[in-house]
Amino acid sequence: MADSTWQAHKAEIEQLYIKDGKTLHEVKRKLESMRGFRRSKKQYERAFTKWGFKKYKMNPQRWKYINVKLQKRKRQSDVFVYGERYLPERIRKGISRHGHVSTVELYSAPSPETPEGIVVCTPEPSGNVILEWPRELPWQQFLRITGSQSRPEYVPSVSTAGQFALHSNDMQIPKSYLIGEMESILPWADNRSGIQIAKCLTVLMPEEYEGQHYVSSEVLLRSDHLIGQQECQKMFLYLLSNNILDFRNKIMMRLFQGFGLDAREGTRELLFISSITASVAAERLFGRALKTGDLNTVEMLLKAGMDPHTPMLDDSLRPLTPLEYVAFSDRHARSVSHQMTRLLLSYHAQPNKHLGKHSALQRATSSKDKRLMDILLSRGAAISSHTLKAAAETSDASVVRILVDAALTVNQRIQFNDENWGAMLGKAVHESNLEMARSFLSWGADVNALQPLRGARDERQTTVLGIAAYAGDIPMLELLLANGAVVNPELPGGSSSSPLGLAVDEGRAEAVRILLSRGGDVNASHSVPFGGKDIQTNIMGLAAARGHVSILELLLDADSVVNPHFVDGNLHAYPLVIAVYYGHESATRFLLDAGADPDIPIEIWTSNGIRRPLGSLFECSLFKGQLNVCRDFLNAGAAVTGLALQDYYSASLQKFIHQQDFESSIQLLQLDIHLNHAYGAFGRSPSTPLGAAIEVGNIEMINTLRRAGATDLGLALYRIGNMETAEYLASAGALNSIMLSVGDHIILNAISAKDKQLACYLLDWALEQQSRVIIDIMFRPRSTHPGPLEVAINTQQLGLAKTLVAHGAPVTNGALEWCDKTIANTCLRYISCPFRRQNHDPSPILRFPSR
Repeated sequence: MADSTWQAHKAEIEQLYIKDGKTLHEVKRKLESMRGFRRSKKQYERAFTKWGFKKYKMNPQRWKYINVKLQKRKRQSDVFVYGERYLPERIRKGISRHGHVSTVELYSAPSPETPEGIVVCTPEPSGNVILEWPRELPWQQFLRITGSQSRPEYVPSVSTAGQFALHSNDMQIPKSYLIGEMESILPWADNRSGIQIAKCLTVLMPEEYEGQHYVSSEVLLRSDHLIGQQECQKMFLYLLSNNILDFRNKIMMRLFQGFGLDAREGTRELLFISSITASVAAERLFGRALKTGDLNTVEMLLKAGMDPHTPMLDDSLRPLTPLEYVAFSDRHARSVSHQMTRLLLSYHAQPNKHLGKHSALQRATSSKDKRLMDILLSRGAAISSHTLKAAAETSDASVVRILVDAALTVNQRIQFNDENWGAMLGKAVHESNLEMARSFLSWGADVNALQPLRGARDERQTTVLGIAAYAGDIPMLELLLANGAVVNPELPGGSSSSPLGLAVDEGRAEAVRILLSRGGDVNASHSVPFGGKDIQTNIMGLAAARGHVSILELLLDADSVVNPHFVDGNLHAYPLVIAVYYGHESATRFLLDAGADPDIPIEIWTSNGIRRPLGSLFECSLFKGQLNVCRDFLNAGAAVTGLALQDYYSASLQKFIHQQDFESSIQLLQLDIHLNHAYGAFGRSPSTPLGAAIEVGNIEMINTLRRAGATDLGLALYRIGNMETAEYLASAGALNSIMLSVGDHIILNAISAKDKQLACYLLDWALEQQSRVIIDIMFRPRSTHPGPLEVAINTQQLGLAKTLVAHGAPVTNGALEWCDKTIANTCLRYISCPFRRQNHDPSPILRFPSR
């Protein structure tokens, strides 16, 4: 149904159906004949449900109760049924038809229980009874402002609202506004039925005569969009006097002015009413005028005595002074903001008074409103460190210039260190703002003031030169040096935060070159993380920790020491040790070529300061798998133990085999190498050259190693290179022991490599062996990694997945999930049909294929 069409007839339907007691058939027939409104019974019933229209049905028991009560009272009484007063004629007819009570029933039977919703009471007092309304009520006080003193004060005659002088002859308001305001206070008023609206008005305001609120509700629910002048004035003024209206609504502001309340005298009286309600209403009006940039209303309120420091709430409900609020130029056009600021200042608003975190001047500075800054500064606004910070964050030198020119002394303002950003010059350097930095320097900023190193791994202190060096900002670096920046300043955190140290740490080669040419100290002590602690080294060690070979070259040319001398007892490390510890091969090779001692022991320090040796630098490089570095140490004459040398040869031979470098492998075999010596780097399970040959699938190398005496495969074997190698191992009798040990790794790696030929061979071989143990191992559950079937499905090897199922691979829920995610429906149907009907456990279940 069209809501607008039904809404046009809602009030009339309610009158007929609820108040007049007409039946649905009678209502329907009357609207059809008089209004041409034709709707079905079901449509009416749906509308009644939506509107909440419920007719109270009187039965004989209720009419008998009313009859008994009236006869026993023996005086004039009113009857209310669910708040509706029944007229005497209606009561007479109801009793005569349904409520006859005999004399015996009246006097002998006990009094019946009161039915729900029925009240029989004494009528309201006649007109000669005077009810005195308290003078202190907001409505009483508010009416005294209007000049309506001719009526008796003991009668709350809301209709006197029509006596206000209006500025407009057509002072009207959309009805949805007043209904919406009532809904904000009484949520049940949103029913929008006449009875509910009348009840809402009864709660909110007094009634002059019986049924007045029902009349008002009729007006509010008329089909026309606007309500009349008298009802508008009456309800508006009453809601205003009780501070119920929402001052954020533009209609509210228009009505306030239309009723003449913006006149100076009327507003003055409103402000000085001794009630909280009036003062809150005035403050809300003031705040709304400020937010909308209504200069006339603000000026009117200030003239009437409004305090220019009256707090108001911003959009985040934080209290602000009016000056703070209007200082944000994005709230209004800047011209309005400037006029509003001048207006507030003319009424003695204090520019340095603020309730929020930011003063009006700071807010104007952040928005780069230079004209507003001038206005506030001309009235004595103080320049705080936060304001200077805000100016620097704008990256606009002209904004900073306004503050500098207004300050008492340049140095007093510019050299102030803010707790977050440091001196203003430091902020400009951080932002690489060359123009602003040049301006600060010309104004006398201290070029050597300490700064926090924002963006570093800790809160080290440095100078602005250090900030530029850290960022590798060469133009800024040259500007600061030209203005007297000290290259080697004394810093609380040591030389690690010196300009040269920071440039080396970040790999800024050009900055390092410039600082070295200006006398940067290459022998100063620096700290680097090592073994869980910060230990001392020289600047070469700092470069070695980062692996910056080009910077190592610059430092060596500047006569930095490769083998520095350290005082015993201090936690320290040599540059070569640091390069090996961090695994920088190029830096290690450079330092060895530069003459670093290859036999320096590598040590770490425990939490209680005890040294713990980690072996030689050669052994450390071998453990990291850096065989080229090991060769460099051997070429540099490093002393190596026999066991370490065997480890090196075994690891080198394994490397050549994995690289398919057959020629280099044969050359190594000419040396005295223990071929069955197992070695593994980086925690990998130790392997042997023979194991490496099996993994790459080089049968010729396998035979060569076996002829040379190799027999051991090591502690672990991760893969078999190809099917030919698997056949070779089977014929040699070695495949059985391999599969019993690492069969799960072998089959998984074959499937992952998409070597279907090898995978199928291993499956067929396992079935031929009729070894349940081997099959168990191949398909054993893996808690952290997918099993063979999951891997086949994930790599979209449909044929291999079918083969695995045919060979007894268990179908788990994990396999089915992978199938849902990655592979075609045909595979899903193939592997899931026999198993979907069962409740699978997450763990694989071993199954043999039917024979």
